[in-house]
Amino acid sequence: HGERRYPVSGTPTDAVTLGLREVLGSNPDLILSGVNRGANLGDDVTYSGTVSAAFEGALAGIRSIAFSQVYSRSDEGDGVSFSAALEWGPKVLAPLLDAPFAERTLVNVNFPPLDGDQVRGIRIVRQGFHDYARGSVVKGVDPRGFDYYWFGLHGIEHTLAEVTDLEAIAIG
Repeated sequence: HGERRYPVSGTPTDAVTLGLREVLGSNPDLILSGVNRGANLGDDVTYSGTVSAAFEGALAGIRSIAFSQVYSRSDEGDGVSFSAALEWGPKVLAPLLDAPFAERTLVNVNFPPLDGDQVRGIRIVRQGFHDYARGSVVKGVDPRGFDYYWFGLHGIEHTLAEVTDLEAIAIG
């Protein structure tokens, strides 16, 4: 696509792997993944291409950060606003550039579904937990006649008394 611009038809992890093993002559100092459209909170990170790209970088010993813009269901029809990520991205990234990372650690950043000027601040929290085992599975049929399934629509959340990523996003 141009000088130092490469398409990859695989997953975000494939893009990082290809970059590290074939494109770059040496490892970069930093891998930034995202900004993803949608939340990567709690154990949902296990389903995320954005987080997995950062994870691949962390496994290679590279400081890696995943960014995601949470949105509310009401935003889907009008398009997702990245206002919070645009305004707060530099404020979050700057201190992370100087912060020590433990070996093979990635940082997962989620911006709340608010306009940038409504965000209350930055909070470092642990990862929460969604209990989808007791959630719902809803079967549907797409316009082509294929079955599909939506998992965890009730989003039952179980966390400890301390604030996790789930609560931090909920309070802005």
